Amino acid sequence: MIKGWIKRYGCLLELHSDQGRQYESELFQSICKFLEIDKTRTTPGHPRSDGLIERSNRTIKDMISKYVRTDQRDWDRWIDFVTMAYNSTPHQSTEISPFRMIFGEEMRMPLDVIIAEELCENDSELISEHDHVMKLQDKLKTIHEIARVSLGTSAKRQKRQYDKNVERMDYSEGNLVRRYQPRTAKGVKRKLSRFWTGQWVIVEKLSNVLYIIKHSPNSTPIIIHADNLKLYNGEDVPKWFKPQKTIVQAEMPEIV
Repeated sequence: MIKGWIKRYGCLLELHSDQGRQYESELFQSICKFLEIDKTRTTPGHPRSDGLIERSNRTIKDMISKYVRTDQRDWDRWIDFVTMAYNSTPHQSTEISPFRMIFGEEMRMPLDVIIAEELCENDSELISEHDHVMKLQDKLKTIHEIARVSLGTSAKRQKRQYDKNVERMDYSEGNLVRRYQPRTAKGVKRKLSRFWTGQWVIVEKLSNVLYIIKHSPNSTPIIIHADNLKLYNGEDVPKWFKPQKTIVQAEMPEIV
């Protein structure tokens, strides 16, 4: 993080990552605390909460796969070229390339040199450093505004598509649920595995999609997304679990 980002672009305000060991280590947490970086993480088994990075990684992997040898050992020879191609290509959602989003202009590519395109302004058009900075700020402001509008439109379209295929339950504290855990132990056949575990108990509702669950009184609480839960309908109820009592108000008899 320090070498790859902070040295180039400065300190972050927020950082969202998956639950990889490198991001959960004491050293990494100490750096975030020292630099006052607001560190958040994804919920287990729910890559959508880090969807931008997951999608970018998938795109880069697909691009590299087109160039590597069959033994795949030369991937490091292509990673920089693939990254360059990715950064100079307009994004489907923003309709603007990542390079232009940061620097305010398109990346100068080798093809631009080959076709002898005029990329430099004439001497008569040179401006002062201050005017250049102001002009660049205005340009970036316009670019980012266009990107925000495009992202908003894209987000609405993706939400409509997502809502067509999802049926989400509204769970409450005390509900018994099963948890989806797609990972399998080493040596275990995936096709024969049971991915829904439980029973788990919802001990707290954080939002419409995030819940805290436990499978025993002294177990570590886990924050999990609603997409990885479903109601438990079995008869084997944990002994330590006490269902919430429903109080029914008696109706007052009519006085004639």
